[in-house]
Amino acid sequence: MPTARTRSKLLRSALAVALLSASSACVERRLIVRTDPPGAAVYVDGSLVGRSDPEEGSLEVPFVHYGTRRVVVRAAGRYPERRDVELAPPWYQYFPLGFFSELLWPGTLVDRHEPAPFVLAPRGEPAAPEELERAAESYLGGGEGG
Repeated sequence: MPTARTRSKLLRSALAVALLSASSACVERRLIVRTDPPGAAVYVDGSLVGRSDPEEGSLEVPFVHYGTRRVVVRAAGRYPERRDVELAPPWYQYFPLGFFSELLWPGTLVDRHEPAPFVLAPRGEPAAPEELERAAESYLGGGEGG
């Protein structure tokens, strides 16, 4: 049969564990993609994650793991832009500090990564078929004679 002192220690230990769990920390990781034009489709590692805000031209994408991500932005009438974005961990995510920032820090840490804006160049008007034929003949004719 546990003594009153043992029960008191167990109760304090349980209370400490409950308080630590209730106030456990968290790190929110966000990749912020800004696009021009606004409303462009944003793909991360081949998956559509959303469209940038039609007015502000930004999209916040949550992520779990650090590393290099392939970001592709597409919009109608524009050339797509592809870029590898490095999501490097901040100093407080390296061992052993990561243990404290993830589990024991009494609040939420927000880690934001914002690469340079994705500016999509407009596509030009397609060339007329006659212009393409002339360019092809010029190219082929120049290759045979020269």
